[in-house]
Amino acid sequence: MRCSMKIRRALLHDKEQLQHLFRTVIDDTFRLNNLSDEEDKAAEYQTKIHYLQSDFDTEGQEKKFFVAELDERIIGCITYGKANQMINEITHDALKETFEIGTLYVHPDYQGNRIGSRLIDHVREDMKQNGITHYCLDCGYKTAQVKWCRKFGEPTYNAQDYWGKNDDHLIWVRVIDETYLK
Repeated sequence: MRCSMKIRRALLHDKEQLQHLFRTVIDDTFRLNNLSDEEDKAAEYQTKIHYLQSDFDTEGQEKKFFVAELDERIIGCITYGKANQMINEITHDALKETFEIGTLYVHPDYQGNRIGSRLIDHVREDMKQNGITHYCLDCGYKTAQVKWCRKFGEPTYNAQDYWGKNDDHLIWVRVIDETYLK
């Protein structure tokens, strides 16, 4: 798979495939985390659609999307842009000028094949080429938090009980050149 998969900028004609990927991954994430609030799920989906449209509307100035493509099928995506509203709220605007890596989605059928790590590496290299020296990422899903803690270590911020009792929201701040576990 490594040889034939390519990572590239998202294009307008990718929109339908990306919308399908968003829906598939969000549904799977809610299932894995035993979440059932359909309004939250719909809001998550709409946020991702908005981020994607923002990339197209601003030619990557607000959000910059990349896709992982295998045999002309989009199997993953990632974006970066200024830190989102939730990160700014939790950190009291300490990260307002920091770039956030987000919307790291890999189709469930392809998870566990290092596609997410390759997407992160690609974005970090793009950020570095654009003079960005550090970044943040956040997560409220428990299953993903375990993976991020393994990959990036202890979070920089922990908004305890943000989503309810024992449901924290974690934020990591890292330096571009810093090594992380792959």
